[in-house]
Order: sequence, then structure tokens, then C-alpha cells
Amino acid sequence: MQNSALFTALSDQVVKTIVDFTKLGLTELDQTSPKLFKQKETTRKFERMQSIAPFGAMPTKGEGEEYSFDQIQPGYSKDITPVEAGFGFQWTETAMEDDDFEVLADYSKWLGFSARVYQETQSASVLNNAFSAQTTADGLALCHTAHTLKRGGTAKNRLTTDSDLSVGALDQMRSDMRTNTKLESGQLVRPAKDLFLVHHPDNEGLAIRICNSNGLQGTADNDVNHIKETMNLSPLAWEYLTDADAWFLVAKKSSSHGLVQVNRVKPRLNPQGVDWKTGNRIVTIRLRQHWDSFDWRNVAGTPGA
Repeated sequence: MQNSALFTALSDQVVKTIVDFTKLGLTELDQTSPKLFKQKETTRKFERMQSIAPFGAMPTKGEGEEYSFDQIQPGYSKDITPVEAGFGFQWTETAMEDDDFEVLADYSKWLGFSARVYQETQSASVLNNAFSAQTTADGLALCHTAHTLKRGGTAKNRLTTDSDLSVGALDQMRSDMRTNTKLESGQLVRPAKDLFLVHHPDNEGLAIRICNSNGLQGTADNDVNHIKETMNLSPLAWEYLTDADAWFLVAKKSSSHGLVQVNRVKPRLNPQGVDWKTGNRIVTIRLRQHWDSFDWRNVAGTPGA
């Protein structure tokens, strides 16, 4: 409850300048999550994501022998339930009357800022927990060395030996994607070539050099930068990553991967209200959203060395 005593500078009738650093050139961070997560609108309590396991390998058929037949099988499923979050701000009639600077009415808009911070924090947790609690439909961590395929076999999207960001580690991760991006029936498919290199800001300079140097970065050789030939990489620094050593490859085309943002109710700032019992002014914001990982393909990562 905002009252006159809580922020006396607004109501002590002393002439002063209220300094808001956001009005002095500081702006909020750009949102990164919309670049990484596929948007899924829903009118239901939850969304069920279901994969399929296509036909298995074609067998050899001798002349005059019968054909073998197969059936498409269900793969894995995962239910994603939007989580409700809400926040509010209220202030007394007295505080409003004594607010010489109209700060209270003006700054209720910062509820929207809080909502956007919530969105970034929750979405980043998908990658922050990608090696542990954040799972895909197969029940294993988003980035794992042995994802279980429905028709048998395994595939990986995490380096066998966790490594810090480097040309060599990036080469290995790309090689792993080419040899491990498989259907649930075990057949290889082509991984995405257009990728975000998602990293902590501590690695921003290194990521830019690796992705954009014309020659082999970090050496005196005149070799071509083969990274640019094999992948279309865009460095993407995310301030909400908690591990400075972790880095990820995520397909730019959201329909190619399983990172999903399910929207039941997008952030909605409700009209200002009045508590008729007290006269207090009230404004609230509410959302029902969730960020999750259904599938691991075209996403790869390592927590670093």
C-alpha cells in the first residue's frame, strides 16, 4: 500500500526535483525471448504437444517376395499449462492528494515493465535449466547426450565433453547436430543451418569474432572462416542467462525447434479501479503464459567447461 509516509518526498510540500533515471536516457532491455520461442496461442487450460515416429528403415525385398508393411506410431507427448502471474499497485486517497509531482499516477505504468522482466526471467530459465530440470517430451533434459528415440536408439544435442565457446567446440557441436538430428524412427534429417548463437554477454566479443571474421579468428593464418561457410550464425547475447560459460545453438526458424511460449492471456493492464471501502486507487496487471521445451531437435547446448 502506497501511503504518504512510505514515500514522504512526494508529499512533504518541499520544492524538489524527483529524479527518474529512466527519463535520463536509461531504457529497458530489448526482449530476447520472442526471437527464440515459437508462439502458441491457446483458449484451453493446457496444450498437449504430440510427436510421431514415422516408418522405420526400408528392408531388402527379394524378387517375388512379399512386401513388408509398417505403421506410423505415436512418439512422445507433453502437456504445457500456462502459469498465471499478476502484480498490483495501490495508493491511498491522501497520498494521491499530496502527490505534488503526479508520480503515483505516472508510475503505475511500470507494472508493464515488471511483467516484461518476468517474461524474460521465465523464458531464460528454459535455457538456464537446460542441463537439469528443464525436460523435453522424452523426460530427459533439454540438452542431453542420450535422448531416447521412440523406435529405439539415442541421439544427443549436448557436447560429450562440455567446452567453453571456441571455434573447435562450435565445430564439434555442428558435427553432432549433423549426425544426431534424427526422427523418432532413427533416420537422419538435415539440421537447421540458420542459427542463433545464444551466449552470456561475457562472451559477446568472442561470439562476434567467431561468427563474423572473414579469416580464421584468433590466428595469423589466412584461412577462411569455415564457420561462415557451414552455418549462418547470428550472435545473440542474453543478459538473463545465469551461467557465463553456457552457450547454445537455436534454429532461427521457430517452427524448426521445440521451444514454445504458450499464451492463454498476454500481459493485460487492467483499468484503474477504486476500493469503495477505503477510496484507495488500484491498478493491476495479469498474464497466463508459460515457456517450455517440447522437443530437443535444432537446439543444442553446453554449460561450458
